[in-house]
Amino acid sequence: MGSGHLVVGVDSVHKGQIPAADRDYSRSKWSPGGRFAETDGVSVGGNTVIFQDEGCPVARALGECPTSLGYTGSLQNPGGFNGEGCGFAYGNIVWNTEQFKSKRVFVNLDYPLGDAASIYIDGRLAWADTAFRYAPSAGQFTIANPSAELLAAAGADAGPLIVNHRFPGHGNRDWKEDPNQHDVTVGFQGALKGNVR
Repeated sequence: MGSGHLVVGVDSVHKGQIPAADRDYSRSKWSPGGRFAETDGVSVGGNTVIFQDEGCPVARALGECPTSLGYTGSLQNPGGFNGEGCGFAYGNIVWNTEQFKSKRVFVNLDYPLGDAASIYIDGRLAWADTAFRYAPSAGQFTIANPSAELLAAAGADAGPLIVNHRFPGHGNRDWKEDPNQHDVTVGFQGALKGNVR
């Protein structure tokens, strides 16, 4: 009769998130009142409206552009258009590396019950906790017949108005996963009686 065997394994992985703002190469950079072409990590679709002025497209910041809400203040030439727009400093809130956790444990046991049979147990436990963060979704929509108040806010004489916008009020795009797996197998192998195996 043998002595059997037991194998236990543990595997644990952890990677913390790295905010883009923690790295000089990935954080948002701009000069107040500067040009969009000279920025890094800044979306031209912060809160910007584009309209036709005497047949030429012109851009304006739509309303206020407060830095307290993640905007950059007004910057020049959004998307190459004449005028100014409201940028959004998405590089200051995104993660370069998502958070990731994983724990895996396995057990393998084989124990003889005699010369002709043995019992075995296989057990596995897996767990994962991931996270992801990026800037609020960017969007663009058209206002075909803007009100006089909206035209005044945009500095336009007539519509339509094309609005580029990131929606910080809706929060960041955070995706989280928490899958887990449990698997236990108990078995018997060998001769039970006579010719039954």
